[in-house]
Amino acid sequence: MAVERPGGRRRTLRAAVAVLVTGALGAAALAGGGAAAALPAPTKSAGTSGGTDYTKLVDPFVSTAGDDGNDLPGAQAPHGLAKVNPLTTPDRNHTGYDYNEDHIAGFTATNLDGVGGSGGGGDLLVVPTSVRYDKRPAPSTYAHTYRHDDESATPGSYQVGLGSVSGTASSVTQDPGTVKAEMTATTRTALERYSFPAGSNPELVLDLANNFTSRTRSTMKATKLADGTTSISGLIAGSFNGASYQLYYNATTNVPVTSLKSWGNDGKLTDATAQDGSDTGAVLGFDPSAGNDVELRVTLSPISAEQAATDQKNEVGGLTFDQARDRTKAAWNSALGAVDVRSSAKSDPGRRSPRSSTRTSTACTRCR
Repeated sequence: MAVERPGGRRRTLRAAVAVLVTGALGAAALAGGGAAAALPAPTKSAGTSGGTDYTKLVDPFVSTAGDDGNDLPGAQAPHGLAKVNPLTTPDRNHTGYDYNEDHIAGFTATNLDGVGGSGGGGDLLVVPTSVRYDKRPAPSTYAHTYRHDDESATPGSYQVGLGSVSGTASSVTQDPGTVKAEMTATTRTALERYSFPAGSNPELVLDLANNFTSRTRSTMKATKLADGTTSISGLIAGSFNGASYQLYYNATTNVPVTSLKSWGNDGKLTDATAQDGSDTGAVLGFDPSAGNDVELRVTLSPISAEQAATDQKNEVGGLTFDQARDRTKAAWNSALGAVDVRSSAKSDPGRRSPRSSTRTSTACTRCR
């Protein structure tokens, strides 16, 4: 069963049973015609289920264009709470990402896949930047150019090259360099890694007001840890389709924060390490020498910020970014390989692979 890339309007059958395997929050049954190139055979890869790398068959960009499917290409683990996804601007689909857009504002940690309405989540927006702010950052200053030929995704992993921006809040400039943004996720944690161009002043904006429907409250408390890194924790509250929700979070850096400014409802940037309101956030600055590897780990909990901190330690405390990504890839291969039904030319005339059509309808939502 062939599928087209996001620019096309036609889609093949997407089986609802895929929810059980991939942990997607929603799966739509879409039908359509059209030919596609032959599917690649699954490759052998160490550390995968049975040695087969099933993730090679999945295309996370399917159904991400416009209002056709409303899927997300971002990183998530099977049945995961954290779904770290690029937020396109000025327009987005219900997951936050629209393949047709050519600017990305940043990355959010809570997103619903395949839903209608205005979308749910869009919380904990992280923006890599070198813009010097003197007041609450305007969302219009978040936009980074990007190209699809410098963008890739596989189950549990997403990366993109973002056009570097600098200047001031009132005069943002597009620089020639590129910020490399990489995302992965475990069950509760969104892991974000940024590599800034040499000579830039690396910063991360944590915008707690961003939400796809409404933000009723957000809090933050910044704490300098014993190793010199910084932890920011608090809660976010909002609603989706008339239902209210509240989540707690704990976000930690991998390198020391050299400057921290926060804002509250009045929009003023101050040295305050705690905020509580409907519009809060922080701008984190880092030493230029650390700009090649600036990471933020955002762990979610429905219980408390303290529980989020505990879960982060237990879930990814001993892992590097690459190790966490490899572990999530292995989890996806285990999930995708749970159903590996082979077909024959007699039982499935016109097939492109001994496994392709059966796996498309039983083991994953979006296959190449």
